[in-house]
Amino acid sequence: MSEDNFSKEIEEACFRVKSQVALQNQQPLPENRLLEAIVDSLRKEFGFLSVDIYLLDASGQSAICKAATSRQKTLMKRVGEDSLIGKVLQRETSLMIDLEKDRDYELFRDPSQPKACLRFAVPIKFREKVIGAFDILSPNQTDKKADLFLYLEALASDIAVVCNGLTKASSE
Repeated sequence: MSEDNFSKEIEEACFRVKSQVALQNQQPLPENRLLEAIVDSLRKEFGFLSVDIYLLDASGQSAICKAATSRQKTLMKRVGEDSLIGKVLQRETSLMIDLEKDRDYELFRDPSQPKACLRFAVPIKFREKVIGAFDILSPNQTDKKADLFLYLEALASDIAVVCNGLTKASSE
């Protein structure tokens, strides 16, 4: 597949996921089913090995895994701890790790996913406030990983709208 086709496929997959998020947001589904539909859609459309969504608890100090396609789903991460989600939540910025080249990030390699080439962690922000993050493992190594990363950051804002509605509804 050429790089131009890859970018077009990323754009089309992103559109399909955005459509799925919008559709899921209009249906009265329980929180877990809604988020599971989102992670499943991301995994299928992009061919990711795993997609996990973490949302901050009321204290803002811990992130709870609300939906996951990974085999090793960790239920809670502390903000700032030595985990990819903990670091992203503390820094409030995205991270992309090339697992084949970035040996400084060996700590963030998932031993249950030996085929993973790239790992993305993207904060979920609603009106500039971080409310969670998603963690993605990809088997694909590409020169267009920066494009994919930008699409994932854009998707995070759509997912933030859904997640913010869920956190508001659960606190009422």
